Amino acid sequence: MPQNMIKKIFIATGILISLIGACIGSVVAWIVCWIQIQFGIVKMGESGSFLVDAYPVRLSVFDFILVMATVIMIAFIASWIPAVKASKKAIELRLR
Repeated sequence: MPQNMIKKIFIATGILISLIGACIGSVVAWIVCWIQIQFGIVKMGESGSFLVDAYPVRLSVFDFILVMATVIMIAFIASWIPAVKASKKAIELRLR
């Protein structure tokens, strides 16, 4: 197997796993924010001196896009190091 192919496999696998995690995390974050907006689960406090009872939350598409872009960049960097190390090792295929 060519060394370039091994590097591509490592990077693609790392990015794929990170994207799946980022998508699941984004969905969970959206659900938690929506629950906070609708029901105000996390309260400000019992003192009653606040204008609002629960912590205010605002969903922003830009924030979700920024998080996804950051995850992709970190995934690429984190996948690159083991990909380079793996591509430098000699691989032998043996039939037993």
